[in-house]
Amino acid sequence: MAVKQRVYGLQKFAGFKEEGADVLCSIAVIFRIAPAVNNPSKKVRGMVPKSILPEVKILDRQI
Repeated sequence: MAVKQRVYGLQKFAGFKEEGADVLCSIAVIFRIAPAVNNPSKKVRGMVPKSILPEVKILDRQI
């Protein structure tokens, strides 16, 4: 689920095609287990380092 959401975010806000976003997620995205406060389920966060996307302009789009 975290990978799907990160791929969607890269498509929508950075203009990637699905295949490119999927490859980037498998190579460079850092996934971490986030602490869950007052919730027994765990959350996974996917972070894209800004250093690998220096020339990508984030598109201003509403979710």
